[in-house]
Amino acid sequence: MGCSQLTFYAERCAAEHGGGRRLAERSKTDLKARWLETDPRCGIDAPMSSELSHQNRAPRLAVAEMARRLELGSARGIDGPESDHVRSFGDWWTRDTDTGDWVKITDPEMHRRLDNLAAAGPER
Repeated sequence: MGCSQLTFYAERCAAEHGGGRRLAERSKTDLKARWLETDPRCGIDAPMSSELSHQNRAPRLAVAEMARRLELGSARGIDGPESDHVRSFGDWWTRDTDTGDWVKITDPEMHRRLDNLAAAGPER
């Protein structure tokens, strides 16, 4: 019994090799070229670098800075000094519950609502 060498792919190969074509007829360089031509990201944009995403974040204030503003009167909480929403120098800020820092509210609709609540006064 002699040893035989496989020279063709199976007709219905599960790995989707060419149906029954002889291996010698398939160009491995064509396959490699197709692999190199494909988009490794599959059309999905790469995530923004931390530097770029940092530019898109709302401004933040440290806890100590907001405490200083509240103490000096340049900031006022909507419900008093312990409020989670504070107005300072014409901007609204909200407390980041994870870090305690203050995040500037940049959403115009939220800004408008807080202005209306502040204008309504303590009797709301």
